[in-house]
Amino acid sequence: MLREGVTWFGQTLTVNVTVSGVPGAPTITTQPLSQTADFGGNVNFTVVATGNAPLSYQWRKNAADLSNGGNISGVTATTLTITNAQLTNAGTYSVLVSNTNGSALSAEAVLTVLPEPGLPATWGRSTLPSSGIYEEERVWTPGSQRSSG
Repeated sequence: MLREGVTWFGQTLTVNVTVSGVPGAPTITTQPLSQTADFGGNVNFTVVATGNAPLSYQWRKNAADLSNGGNISGVTATTLTITNAQLTNAGTYSVLVSNTNGSALSAEAVLTVLPEPGLPATWGRSTLPSSGIYEEERVWTPGSQRSSG
């Protein structure tokens, strides 16, 4: 039998090939982990990914791309760093890893920031609702004093 310029003798060979994913596309091998930080503490979120180089990284908070500045750095690196954590840093973090063959979005990691030490529970309470919009409520009760700091 003649097939594409090659002469074949004997039986025809049939091979089934299963292809999963795009070769060289990023795969996240270590997901960022949820953390709890003290007010004013430092936080590092880290991701490990494989795929054809170069890999690029874009960290996100509550599904919005982050930019370096203030107390946040490493938004395009494997490790996102938050220094001097504030209540406004609480939220859901993820990272998009991409290259010319595709992209992969990490699992979400939740950052919880504990209230400022010495702040009476009746003085301040902060929450981060599912909308991702920061809300703060301050209630003064007679006899309580706000700590300076």
